[in-house]
Amino acid sequence: MAGGITVFVCSLVLLCSLTQGQDCPPTINQTLTGKRIGSKPVWNVIIKNTCDCTDLDVTLSAPNFQTLIPVDPSILSKDNTGHWLVNDGKPIYKGNNVTFTYAWDRVDFSVFDYRVACS
Repeated sequence: MAGGITVFVCSLVLLCSLTQGQDCPPTINQTLTGKRIGSKPVWNVIIKNTCDCTDLDVTLSAPNFQTLIPVDPSILSKDNTGHWLVNDGKPIYKGNNVTFTYAWDRVDFSVFDYRVACS
């Protein structure tokens, strides 16, 4: 009987670790800074992991994204599929943010893909 309970508990722990956070993509928030570059407004973008697990290899869809302000390519870079890799694909830990600023008309950023790592 004790062996059965041990197997059940181990299975439950494994199942929880595999499923925890899988439906919890990072959030994206954009706010106007109030500044302008030429005729274009300047936006601040915050990509935040609000989940219990770590997000990795986060890529964004950003149709027609362009900017008059260079964005550090270690923060946001276009990959070979036309999507935008966040943080060089490195982990975004629970409660952490990745931020950047751009100057152009508002872009509808959305999470295209990401991986989750729970420990």
